[in-house]
Amino acid sequence: MMKSLAQLINFLDSPDDEIWGNIYLALANEIFENDHQELIPIILKDLNQWSSNRQEHLACLLGFIGSSEEKNLISELVRSDDFLVNKRALEAMDEFNSNK
Repeated sequence: MMKSLAQLINFLDSPDDEIWGNIYLALANEIFENDHQELIPIILKDLNQWSSNRQEHLACLLGFIGSSEEKNLISELVRSDDFLVNKRALEAMDEFNSNK
């Protein structure tokens, strides 16, 4: 599990560029989808220490699982004071609600 978290963080911490959008987003998404049940509680515990870039990239992955834990994570990100994190989290919440 810690290996999955470390790999996920590595991808989420990448700069917001073409490599993120074309490669790392898909790799991060695969990790998150496969291990979301174990990852979400850990992420929620540490979320306030995460950088804005990492939180924004995380929000890009959210909205597709449909679990209550995922909704809690999105809700936490929506509360962010960072404009881009908040924007991506609102998009994730819209996606989450449309997949119900």
